[in-house]
Amino acid sequence: MSQIKDPVEASLEDVRCYNFSVGMPPRQEFYSPGHPANYPAKVDCLLVLKAEPGFVIRVDFRDMFDIEPHEHCLYDFLEIRDGAHGYSTLVGRYCGRTFPPVITSSERHLWLRFTTDDNIEYTGFRAVYQFLPDPAPRIPDQGSCRFQVTGLDGTFSRSDVPEEMVNHSRDFQVPLDCTWVITVAETHKIQLSFPSYALMAPNECDLNFIEIFGEMTDLRHRLRLFCGSKIDIVLSKSNILHLRLFAHHTALRSTFEALFTAVTLYRETEGTAKCIASEFDCEDAVCIDSSLRCNGRVNCKFRYDEENCKVVRKKVMSSDHIIVILTIFCLTLFGLCFSCFFNCIRKLRADHTDYQVLSRFICFLDSFNV
Repeated sequence: MSQIKDPVEASLEDVRCYNFSVGMPPRQEFYSPGHPANYPAKVDCLLVLKAEPGFVIRVDFRDMFDIEPHEHCLYDFLEIRDGAHGYSTLVGRYCGRTFPPVITSSERHLWLRFTTDDNIEYTGFRAVYQFLPDPAPRIPDQGSCRFQVTGLDGTFSRSDVPEEMVNHSRDFQVPLDCTWVITVAETHKIQLSFPSYALMAPNECDLNFIEIFGEMTDLRHRLRLFCGSKIDIVLSKSNILHLRLFAHHTALRSTFEALFTAVTLYRETEGTAKCIASEFDCEDAVCIDSSLRCNGRVNCKFRYDEENCKVVRKKVMSSDHIIVILTIFCLTLFGLCFSCFFNCIRKLRADHTDYQVLSRFICFLDSFNV
């Protein structure tokens, strides 16, 4: 059992987060950034604690707890959620000098975030965590319902979820909660469209919904929430998107199919905003790779990438037909020529044989005249 760092959600972009996002695993402790000194301004640090199946996590704050006070903890705060994601159930948001209560997870993950503004700095905190046997293990652990997709474009859908996970949700009456992480090149953004989408209980947002997040899965990174009968195209702010499908055990027939496309926005080239030579212009300030043109998938919002593709395919097929016809014609012509040549040779040989026989007969007659 160990403390882990999700590669997306708790990346150490800011080395000042080390005390919090990594801490001291051998002692099972983590601290406010900069500990034992005051924490720095303008940091945003993430930590995911993970226990082995059959265990839960207990976190206890000791020695000190001193974060800039505010009635609603808007400036500097520690946020804790019961689960592995920023959208997991909120345990609490803490600030001031009052120690948080001892926190015990309901499952084997805890998600923590420490954020500060650019003003006053305080002494922070020290926390100790333990992995304890789950006192009431009622539901077998099914593992994480999480998928990774990448590339220039691609599709993913509800059918990616193994049937045993769906059965687990139905049998134990727990929600189906799955996440797809879409990643493209750092120079690109992601356009997400939905060829099909059908929630089993539309407009029942407590029963089923699709959430779209950016680089992280907390509420401030949430781009859209869909729980009705219609869904829109989503454009990311970076090269990473998270799609979350939530379905209550009574709404497991909720389905969707999503198409992601790596896109770039118009760039200034010779004083004009446009796509570069290796890209196709979707004519909505969005560019896609030229290889996606006429690939049978609608990568442009207005379908321009799939226009006039039948004409192109017919021309290609016509060229192929011409090549086949010419090949057959040449082979036939060669066969005819060879046949004529062979017949000529055979006739010449036959004529030569007849000439020899005639010559010998004439010589025979001449012998009598003598």
